[in-house]
Amino acid sequence: MKSATEKTTTPVCSNECSSSGTSQCYGAGYRVCGNFDADSCLEWSSVTTCNYGCANGNCNPQPPITCTNECSFTGQRQCTSAGYRICGNFDADSCLDWSLITQCGLGAACTSGYCV
Repeated sequence: MKSATEKTTTPVCSNECSSSGTSQCYGAGYRVCGNFDADSCLEWSSVTTCNYGCANGNCNPQPPITCTNECSFTGQRQCTSAGYRICGNFDADSCLDWSLITQCGLGAACTSGYCV
């Protein structure tokens, strides 16, 4: 029990940031201003990592996936050295790709994208 002459003092602290809830880019991410410990002062949170960079205190969105069509239209057919391939979307992007080559049988040849 404290005597009447002892005073309870609050530790002195200073704010690291000015407004609770504001965020700022820092390193490879962003941090938020708030009171995250036992004192009454504002401090910065730990950094939240941004995968695509940070701007104005927020993580940048994932950039769109860019690609180039390998062929002109879905269903387009093309003869190759020993068979044919077909145009379509065969992977995760939105572009058109050539399929794997389908071999023409023994004695057959490819004409206009078809084995004959």
